[in-house]
Amino acid sequence: MKRLPHALVLGLGLEIAFSVAYLIVMVTSREAMFGATWPAVANGIDVASHVLIGAGALYFARAAAGRAATGAKLVAAGQLGMLVMLGCWLAIAQWHPAGYDRVLAWIAYLRYAQSIVVLATAVGFALIARPSAVSLALPIVAIAGVPLPVVGRWLYAGVDSVMFAYVIQMLPFIVLAGLSIVAVWSRRDELAEPPRPGAGQAFTAASNALWLRVIAAVSLAAFGFLVGFTRTDEAARLLRAVMLLAPLCDAIALVLFARALLALARTAIAPWWLTASAAFALAAVGMIATRVTSLYALFYGDRGSGSTADDPSVITNGLVAQLVPLVAAIGIALVLIAVARLARERADDDVRENVVIRTGVFVALIVGAMLMAHFTTNWLSEGAGAAAIALLSIAGATLYALTIAAKLCAQGAELVARDPVTLPAAKLVRS
Repeated sequence: MKRLPHALVLGLGLEIAFSVAYLIVMVTSREAMFGATWPAVANGIDVASHVLIGAGALYFARAAAGRAATGAKLVAAGQLGMLVMLGCWLAIAQWHPAGYDRVLAWIAYLRYAQSIVVLATAVGFALIARPSAVSLALPIVAIAGVPLPVVGRWLYAGVDSVMFAYVIQMLPFIVLAGLSIVAVWSRRDELAEPPRPGAGQAFTAASNALWLRVIAAVSLAAFGFLVGFTRTDEAARLLRAVMLLAPLCDAIALVLFARALLALARTAIAPWWLTASAAFALAAVGMIATRVTSLYALFYGDRGSGSTADDPSVITNGLVAQLVPLVAAIGIALVLIAVARLARERADDDVRENVVIRTGVFVALIVGAMLMAHFTTNWLSEGAGAAAIALLSIAGATLYALTIAAKLCAQGAELVARDPVTLPAAKLVRS
């Protein structure tokens, strides 16, 4: 496992866990499938798994040669296709102006695209696989398990059990991910060691991404505060634009943060912790994308289309609103743990103690901000003054927590500069 790209292994494992969880939700709670929370969580996990698998496949292609490298590049292209399809799905399902019937027609087109992309990914892993049985099984499972709609209607025309239909819908993804793990594992001894990125530069990039979140949040909050004092139609339109721009800026900063973490994970500094951290950041990005499209439908969608433009819960749903900062905060906390581990490896007890204490402060601030946000509804009923104090407290705690995290990431870059982890460790050999 040490030679395989951590992003690829974790992404495939996440695909299996997500498919199992999705199957359980489909079987046990149809209401949750069409609620506000589960679709956002599902889209977040989807984004995380596809990006991790795609990035890991590119790293695999750099370390492999011949047929295996070609297959890895095909896998990366397939994951990019899955991300494009997810974006199309969000656009069509949230604000398509032609109504629900037209949405169903577009979903049928996406089913054809999904079958093609899944088959391309399976062929990519088949090219990677050394055992011929796995190479044959992957495209066969993709063709039969995720068939083109016209083929699927012929294959499963006699299925009348809803439970069985759910199983045959999700089981192929579990099997494909499992076979893909076997495929990449079969090549583990043939992979070369590609050049590792500079850990100091990656830590600096992560710190800059967090500072971008701070600057964007402060700028947009100040702009929204000023616009809120002007009670005109133009001001209302600007306020809606700010409400869309704020999460978009946050998503861009999280993408840059995840990119830096994936580069860090290729070094010797806690690769599993950093890969998991990138997964949480990417999941937050997927959840933000769902929320942004819902807000767009609410502000600019056709109210008569039957889409989520008629549902104001996309703004007021507290669970969805709190999941995004929680998931992002978990990803940031894992990076801070990696910085503490780095300080311990460098035998710098003072820095390690400082990082541990400030990490505790970061967690306390995030938890406090989330608790205040949970009880904000009660404060709103007490008057504008209490609501303003609550909102300012939440914003202050969140921004201070992000500032702590950005400084600790910069401290990680300083630790690397003192003792670069990319250099091989010297060993004393007795003659």
